[in-house]
Amino acid sequence: MKISAWRNSTSHSDGNGYGFRIPFETRNRLFEREWDYVELYLEGENDFFLANIKKKTFWNKGCGEIISKRIGKWIMKQGYDKWERGNPPKFKIENKGQRKFFIYKKISYEDIAYWFFRLNGCFTIKNFILHPEVRSESGSQKTDADLLAVRFPYRKELGFDGNAMVDSLYLDFIKPAVFIVEIKKGLCDLNEAWIDSCKKNINRSLYAMGVINNQCIKNVSEHLYNDYYYDDDLIHIQMVVTGGRKNNKLNDNILQLTHEVLLEFIYSRFNKYHWEKSSHPQWDQNGQDMYDDARKYSKEKFIKLYK
Repeated sequence: MKISAWRNSTSHSDGNGYGFRIPFETRNRLFEREWDYVELYLEGENDFFLANIKKKTFWNKGCGEIISKRIGKWIMKQGYDKWERGNPPKFKIENKGQRKFFIYKKISYEDIAYWFFRLNGCFTIKNFILHPEVRSESGSQKTDADLLAVRFPYRKELGFDGNAMVDSLYLDFIKPAVFIVEIKKGLCDLNEAWIDSCKKNINRSLYAMGVINNQCIKNVSEHLYNDYYYDDDLIHIQMVVTGGRKNNKLNDNILQLTHEVLLEFIYSRFNKYHWEKSSHPQWDQNGQDMYDDARKYSKEKFIKLYK
């Protein structure tokens, strides 16, 4: 659920005069009138603080306002304290139970990767789970791919008018391409489940995807375990890892994409084609937020905001 920053006409550098504005529907769904206070956890902070909600400014007929110097200091520390009138920074609020709420700006690294592959014309599945095949293993999944993406070779957005968008060269193949993506916060790395050939998780994933003739799966799986990619006349399959920084110990055949590379592409796409991408009511909130921030901030600040 979304909330926004709030400030009065006398906001100060010490944090006074700042707060959060809670939409009517969100306030009525998450908060109770008999509560005197709630515990707020702000992204990047080590502890919580108590915020008073037993006041008229919170329970008025419109939006509710939680006002606190602590909120103001956090907003300024994050660089969100300057905004155009009518366009305050947006945040997410998550109910943790027992009057505890987490407020944050960032989207997950999984969602950043999702939007990178989506904007490059890939059909995507988040959390591609491999379930157990025998009843004795019931309740314990084999593993999962953080993201599964498929891209077709003739994909051209705006191609009808002869001015097609330029996609990332990392994903540009002259045949259908399948990307099995592992997503890390820090150092790029592959989970053991995708490295240990004895577990046969790549074999299982190929059966589940249906992109390879069943009779060829053993051979293709061996290539993927040994080389981390497979390529023939009909298809390319690539193991991909995204993370905060590249891992020099990983095999060179593994495609490593840093969060910065993903964000640079997203920023460029939303700015170079801002008019074409401006109408997007069907996008999820993360995509809408990134579009707004890409149009609002410099590339450096945009990357810092999400990285």
